[in-house]
Amino acid sequence: MIKASIVSVGMLLAVTGCATNSVCEDYKKTLEVEARAEARWNALIEKKYDIAYTYLVDSYKSMVSEKDYEKTINPKIEWKAVDITRTRCSEEACDVHVTATYHMAPQFGMPQGMDSNDYIVEKWLRKDGEWWFVPPLKK
Repeated sequence: MIKASIVSVGMLLAVTGCATNSVCEDYKKTLEVEARAEARWNALIEKKYDIAYTYLVDSYKSMVSEKDYEKTINPKIEWKAVDITRTRCSEEACDVHVTATYHMAPQFGMPQGMDSNDYIVEKWLRKDGEWWFVPPLKK
């Protein structure tokens, strides 16, 4: 993906061009978490749920197996694209705002299915120098 290449180049420039400037550190943090978020979404788009599972926070993986995680993915939704629109970080946590485009499979009342998008705010936590996705709690 083009955006992934731009993010990669941006990360390289940020890492090589920054000293200990706090603005620069925040920028590097943002680029790192956005790259991880985009990689997870690309795995979902490509239906590589085993790869998407690897981005989940360890506490979730300790309770939910990879097989059970795959059961939580709605088979009627086909993710098409994602756009990271904003990222806000604190010390060890980030909220990544994404607009995800999807196609919903045909069903009663929608014989052709439906294309739409959803605005999602994801929570990411930093542990041991890496960013991990925290799935939302089911209600």
